[in-house]
Amino acid sequence: MKNFFSNLAHAARNWRHQLGFGFVWSALITIGVALSLNTQGWHHDVHFVYALIPFAVASFAAGYSTPLLAHTLVKKKPALARFSFFFAALCIFTVGLAALIFAIHYRMSFPQWSAHVLSFEWITRTFFTVLSAAYLFSVVGFRLLMPWGLIALFVVSIGFSRGWFQPSR
Repeated sequence: MKNFFSNLAHAARNWRHQLGFGFVWSALITIGVALSLNTQGWHHDVHFVYALIPFAVASFAAGYSTPLLAHTLVKKKPALARFSFFFAALCIFTVGLAALIFAIHYRMSFPQWSAHVLSFEWITRTFFTVLSAAYLFSVVGFRLLMPWGLIALFVVSIGFSRGWFQPSR
């Protein structure tokens, strides 16, 4: 456990690299989603830019936190393990955080059918609404990240496994 916290402290000192990667990852995913939505005809929609905001926020948070977690847990593992961990964590964080943002927005759209705040009924409705909305986004919304998000995910995961953006020593 002591090694975990020392690795975490070492990785956290390189917050500029993680911040930069978060911005780059956010830009890549947002542009990829914009291209995907554009091919589906959303470019004429007045809410086109607003549809990109959850992806930008979620991918920035995923891009910032994944290198921190990866450098903490797998920096001394073989290249295949580093690639696999970074690929899976970045994919899960990007899609999962975007799904959570959409789920919370979805839940906030139905306050008139809710019970008193923090009652058992309110908690169960909120839990199952957020869970189902996150599932729906994860299944249906995942295709918005294809193919550009998958290509970017492969490139940055290979880069991490080969040490292209290791934290400074």
